[in-house]
Order: sequence, then C-alpha cells, then structure tokens
Amino acid sequence: MTAHGSIDSRRTDPQVLSISSGGNLVVSVTAVLGAIHHAAGPLASSKMPRKPTSVDMRNAAGIALSISELVRESEVHAREALWTVEVPEDPVELSRRAGASLDKTEDAVRLLVAAEVVSRVGLTGGGARLRVEEAMFAEEPVLAQVAWEEVRERLAAVRASVTPALAVVRELARSTRLAETKEAGSSWASLTLGRFVERTLFQRTAVSRAISALQEAGVIERGQPRGHEGQYRPVAGGVRLRRRAVR
Repeated sequence: MTAHGSIDSRRTDPQVLSISSGGNLVVSVTAVLGAIHHAAGPLASSKMPRKPTSVDMRNAAGIALSISELVRESEVHAREALWTVEVPEDPVELSRRAGASLDKTEDAVRLLVAAEVVSRVGLTGGGARLRVEEAMFAEEPVLAQVAWEEVRERLAAVRASVTPALAVVRELARSTRLAETKEAGSSWASLTLGRFVERTLFQRTAVSRAISALQEAGVIERGQPRGHEGQYRPVAGGVRLRRRAVR
C-alpha cells in the first residue's frame, strides 16, 4: 500500500499474472455470446423469455468467466477435462467474483442455461451444479494466467467499479500474447477506446474509468499511444512467464 491507501503497482508478490497448472483452456466469451445470439435467433427453439439486451449479454459474459474460474480452481480439473467438471451453482459466490448484484447474477445464470452455455446437473440431493459445455472452451494463454482474486483485491483497494474493470482486463488479456522468454509477462496490445467498448459492451465513460482504475491499482500498464490506439498490457509483477507454461 502507498501512503494514500492505493496499491503500489511495483510490488511483485502476489502476481496479477501467474503460471497456472490448468493449461490455457478457459471459457471463451466469443463462444458464449455466439451461443446466446443463436438461442435468441428466429430459428432457435423458444427458450428465451425475451430477447437479451446488451446489458444481459455483458452480465452473462462476466458470470460465464466466473464459472470458468471456479472450474479451473476445482480439485478435479487437473485430471479431468474441464467440460466434465461440475461446480456448485452458488449465486452469492458468482456475484462476488463478477462484481454483479445477486439479481443480475441469477438472471445471467438462467440466460446461460437457456443458451446451453452451461448445463444444470445434480438437481436432486446436494443441490444444483453447473457444467460448462465443451464447445465453450478455447485456448487463451494470457487470460488463463490472470490471477482474478488478486485483481479484485487491487480494485477494491482503489474503490473501483468491479464489473467493467474485470471486463476490460478480460478483453485486454484476450488481445495480448505471452512474451518471449527474455521479457516478463505479455506483449503490448494496441486497442482503441471504441474497441474496448465494442468488446466489453460497456459505455465509453465506464470503460475509460475502468482503465484509469486498473492503472492506478497496478493491474495494467499503459504505454505510449499510437494515434487513436492506446498501448496496454497486464502487469506481470516481475514474473517471467515461461514458454513451457503454454500448453
């Protein structure tokens, strides 16, 4: 912590990016949104109570990533395919991780089930559990190494709005690649504010504030802009991301 109560971005422990034993598979936001669009389309079976709005879509993307986080943290994920792992349907925990209200979290889970992004299993006895469909996973080397709990703690320290900030981190991680062995962390990504808006589904003001908060919290670094494009990358905290971590 600094004297003003914010986190010193120069600290190196714990890390915003860390080498994961879970490989590079994570739930793909592109696949999630595609499944929702398909389920809401005119040729799809009528499982949707109404056509999803952009707010519904961005909430569903955030909750899907939180479910992915739970799957990757599961004790069995190291020995089983991720799409076979079942995690408890816990709206309170998903709400905490995504920074969303409980109502929005429950709505998002219903939308994900209706779009067949996740399946509800184990409805008798021990309560409902969620399993992500195989088609929803994709290789995302940098996104798979984001230490989300550390990111949330840093955001809380600067009193940032969590939901848009997590969406910005997600899209930045998806837009960067792991650096070569002589560098630490990831390469720089060139993104306009408009591209962040398009990918996160948040408005420009929310995205701009999220970027500033993430920089203050030491979650991202901002380089010299190139025209209308900003230069960004997730902070690796001094950890050298080894190529052998990429699977």
